Amino acid sequence: MGWLQKWLVPSAMQTMPGSERNVNSDSEILALTKVVGVSRENENGTSRQKIASKLRRGDLLMLVHERDNPADANALKVLASKGRQVGYLTLERAEEFVNLADERDGLLAVVTEITGGDARGGKPSYGINIAIVDE
Repeated sequence: MGWLQKWLVPSAMQTMPGSERNVNSDSEILALTKVVGVSRENENGTSRQKIASKLRRGDLLMLVHERDNPADANALKVLASKGRQVGYLTLERAEEFVNLADERDGLLAVVTEITGGDARGGKPSYGINIAIVDE
């Protein structure tokens, strides 16, 4: 059993919905990082927090270059299934992986942990930790 399998739930192989791209227990982890901007709303009004609340360890995400982002030409947005955006990579990680994402028409990542969710005195607040993987 490969060491990535601990994050691949429920099976040893996961396929990104809507594509043939997948990862398995032998896939190499390129980096461990967190998703930023999870507390913001998407342009279409959808809640990234609501999307994050439904994610589970092992779910696949797609990292896609958002070339027209006015704040960062290297921005890599993080998409869940059905293209629902949950945030971005940090500026440093985006700069590190943007060329590879362009070469491969996006990168895959695996959810390693959903953090937070505690609703003490208000709305729950979720965070997302991921492993960027080499298919």
